[in-house]
Amino acid sequence: LVFPTPAHSHTHSTYAAGEYSDAPNQASCAQCGTGTYLTDAGTTAAAHTTSALCLDCPTGTYADTPGTAECSTCPPGEVPNADADGCTICDSGAERPNAGQTACEPCPEGTEGSATVSGTCDVCGGLSQSVSGGAE
Repeated sequence: LVFPTPAHSHTHSTYAAGEYSDAPNQASCAQCGTGTYLTDAGTTAAAHTTSALCLDCPTGTYADTPGTAECSTCPPGEVPNADADGCTICDSGAERPNAGQTACEPCPEGTEGSATVSGTCDVCGGLSQSVSGGAE
C-alpha cells in the first residue's frame, strides 16, 4: 500500500504551546503574536498548521510575549490595553482594586485616587474615619 503525503508535512514533529507553522517543511516554528495565546502543545505535525489557532486573549487579560500559552491578569490598579498586549495604570481619580476587572472605575465620592499601582482610592485629605463616623 502507498499512502499519500499529508498536505502539511513539516520538518518539526511537535510544537510547543504558543507555536504553529503556516507552511509545510519549515525548519522553525512561528509564534502566536502578543495579545493572543495557544494553550496546547501540538504533538503531531498536523496539529498546529495555522496562525488561526492563536486565540485572542479573553476580556480582562493580556499577553505581552509572543508564543504565550496563556494570558495573564493585570495587577490591581491596572487594566489590559486595547491590544491586550500589556497593562495600563488607572488614571488619577480611578481605581481597580480587584485583579481581573476589565475597566478602571471612578473613585467613590469623598475619596481620591492617584495614578499609582495600588489600585484603590483613599479618603480625601488622609483623614481616617472614627467609629462614630466623624473625622479624627
